[in-house]
Amino acid sequence: MKFTLGLLCACSLLIVSCGFNASNPVADPGLSRSTTQNDSIPKAQASLDIFSGSPNPFWDLSDAAAVRLVDELAQLKTTPSREGPDPDSGLGYRGFIVEITEKASGSVRRLAIYRGGIQETGWQTTFYQDPDRKIEKLLLDSARPHIDAELYTYVEAEIQN
Repeated sequence: MKFTLGLLCACSLLIVSCGFNASNPVADPGLSRSTTQNDSIPKAQASLDIFSGSPNPFWDLSDAAAVRLVDELAQLKTTPSREGPDPDSGLGYRGFIVEITEKASGSVRRLAIYRGGIQETGWQTTFYQDPDRKIEKLLLDSARPHIDAELYTYVEAEIQN
């Protein structure tokens, strides 16, 4: 019994030291290349910060919208502090809140997006300028199937101002 248990432990140690990992697509040649590529697509969930007495609408972004969001964010200029109005002030449209989760690492980026200013919190706080409000427009477009037409039109007008 001791010999069998020792042999089993030795075999387990050998498998681990050879790098076999069932959850690692690189270690399993049977998995397709597209599975590995899908791990690089972030998962993103957005909410429209607009209501004060009822829950704000939220939705998952499509893979294409999530990739575009991350790409657009990478193109923006960073600033030392948040520029523009404070999203927490007032009633009505107060921007978007987004959580981006990198599938491979599990790291989460949290964004508060309002009137051309973006605040990202995570390990550190980073501020971005989006004077053309591309990210707000992208998020509003992704919200279209999840909010009613009247709300969409209202937010669209707020973003145009």
